[in-house]
Amino acid sequence: MGPLTFLNNSLSEPSAQPTFLVKRCLRSRLNSNQCQKCVQSCPTGAMTVIGAKIHCNASQCTGCMSCVAVCPQDALVGDHDIEELLVSLRAGKDVVISCMRQKQSCSDEITIPCVGIVSKQLLTAFVLSGCRSITFRLSGCNGCCNEDVSKAFRIECKQLLEALEDLRPSAVMLSEKKEQLVHHEMDRRSYLKKLREIAVGISQDTFPFTSDHLGDGLKKSRRIPFKTELIRKIVTNLDRDSRTKIIHLFSSTISLTEECNCCPLCKGICPTGAIKIEGSGKGKRLKFEMLDCSGCGLCVEFCKINAISMSHL
Repeated sequence: MGPLTFLNNSLSEPSAQPTFLVKRCLRSRLNSNQCQKCVQSCPTGAMTVIGAKIHCNASQCTGCMSCVAVCPQDALVGDHDIEELLVSLRAGKDVVISCMRQKQSCSDEITIPCVGIVSKQLLTAFVLSGCRSITFRLSGCNGCCNEDVSKAFRIECKQLLEALEDLRPSAVMLSEKKEQLVHHEMDRRSYLKKLREIAVGISQDTFPFTSDHLGDGLKKSRRIPFKTELIRKIVTNLDRDSRTKIIHLFSSTISLTEECNCCPLCKGICPTGAIKIEGSGKGKRLKFEMLDCSGCGLCVEFCKINAISMSHL
């Protein structure tokens, strides 16, 4: 999807339900895995575990996309292009974001399926984007079938803003009333100018990504999930103290006991390639790339001698 479609998401609305990419699911990589993050996040009980697999009851799903936001491996995805949402985040810009179910207040307003799709990592990218202001229009959330999701988003947004307060974040506002926003009209000349600005600016974005990050990933045995890659992109441009704060908010680390013999099991099961084994013989050692880790914990589960433990910073 290109910049033209990004300005007119309402002309091609994303599907109401997420797509499940089975081969990305942790349960598909390790049969004994007990991950239920999507199930626990679902406000309607549409996501369930049947046997050893995740299932979605289409009749119960309300399209809040909370499952998309919490899945550590991008096994659940929506049709909405999050990469192009990031393209719009530029220093000094005022950004307005709203749910596609409500009428837009201005012609260049950005629409998303629901605020439930905004993960903590994506919200952090918003906050640290350098935009002058980012307004989430939540007036249409009252009485919506996903109202509880919007309430949870308000709480999460407040907590994250408090945690990032000393990092000079963008001004983030939660608009509850329609009159809180100034309405604009964009004529044809302004509209075409906006398209040119976006087309020229794509290569200069703060958070550039390639299609590899959101592709099907089926031809690769290792892939770094979008949310993990996003945090890695964010910390690249931060000073040491700010980098440390973000890492502590989102990253995981592993610890090894003396029983670890550097067998290749953890390396083989790791879906992101965060674990590597270097050297040979008695000189072998395990190398862990923290920023490549999604925190899935498969290495801990798969270790036959319980020599690995994981902690979230």
